[in-house]
Amino acid sequence: MSRLIARESTLSRIFGVSERRIRDICKEFKTEAGKYLLLESVASYIKILKEEGKSEIANLRKTDADLKAFRLQILKKEYVPITEVELGIADMQIRAKSKALSIANKASLEILGKTNRKEIEIIIQKHVNDFLKEMANGYEVENDVSE
Repeated sequence: MSRLIARESTLSRIFGVSERRIRDICKEFKTEAGKYLLLESVASYIKILKEEGKSEIANLRKTDADLKAFRLQILKKEYVPITEVELGIADMQIRAKSKALSIANKASLEILGKTNRKEIEIIIQKHVNDFLKEMANGYEVENDVSE
């Protein structure tokens, strides 16, 4: 049985890959420097393409499954777009600042006329504690975007 021999450059042109890739793919079919067994090299390259194709298909299926799971999360409202989160945080910051600044006005009405330092401190502490409790419980969203 005669064996067909092909040059590295010829295999490179046939397969459409670099000569370096040919050396990697066909190293076990090398007969001498720059020459390879043609039929065995072609069979090896086809086998590698099949394996790479299977791997690529598996990657595409996994990506597709991930995308479907992500879309399902969106439909179930388990996902919140970052813009909504940013708006919610900005709203909370504005409300917190407003409520914190209003402590002085509210407390001043109750403090008016008081001279006992301890009484004044208790009134201020009550308003600060009310503010902190409200912050700990969170805010009710007045304009819920999802409705």
